[in-house]
Amino acid sequence: MTSFLYNGITIPERMRHLPIMENGMPLPTFASEAKTILPLNLHTASARLSAMANRRCYICGDKLPDLVSFIGGPDEAMSKLYLSPPVHPECADFIMQACPEISDALAPGNPGFFAVSTTANYEYDAEKGVFLISDAEEVWWSKGQRVPGDVMDILHELTQTLRAI
Repeated sequence: MTSFLYNGITIPERMRHLPIMENGMPLPTFASEAKTILPLNLHTASARLSAMANRRCYICGDKLPDLVSFIGGPDEAMSKLYLSPPVHPECADFIMQACPEISDALAPGNPGFFAVSTTANYEYDAEKGVFLISDAEEVWWSKGQRVPGDVMDILHELTQTLRAI
């Protein structure tokens, strides 16, 4: 019988068709050619381009609805400019809870905090190679746990202050 759990977290139904790696985790669509998630530089641009061109989830590969999520670090959330293609909200939540190492790969160079920004309002800026989002609801994560919004407000102010020094 196939287990629909990874690290004690239920794998969303739409991810259950993905190949399962030796550690029991579903292999995201963006990593299917490399057969591994990390290092991210093994992945080809074809997965990203295919997801974008066909409005497919970057994680499970299924068709995207109007409401999508973007995974990024604090800089992406503050600027509303995301590098990684959109994903289903439930795929994003699963990745944040069960596989924080993937969020590191999707939003490299961040301080360990990740935003899942969910919106129906976004567009791709081909010249800059980023997704511009608006009217997003943000949920912050760190090490598989949701972080209260007021904590992130304090961290944002601290980051701004440190950058100004």
